[in-house]
Amino acid sequence: MYLIRKDMELGVFSLVLLNLISVIVWPIQFMSLLALPIILIYNRRSLEMPKEAKRKATYSPWKKYFFYAYYPLHLLALYYIRISI
Repeated sequence: MYLIRKDMELGVFSLVLLNLISVIVWPIQFMSLLALPIILIYNRRSLEMPKEAKRKATYSPWKKYFFYAYYPLHLLALYYIRISI
């Protein structure tokens, strides 16, 4: 989705197509289409954001890499909790 972020129509089409393909294996997958309006609103607002605001919205590198490490570590912790119970 990152690669097609500039072409909104192609992004929506690919999201719907991927959901239709995967609904065969995971029937609950169609619920992810409910996020589509939120994604479209976010993309529209991020395209309208002035360049000054984009510079202010950047995060420092330690925050970025902290969350890169946090996500898999919290999944490991949840997995450990699940197998220990």
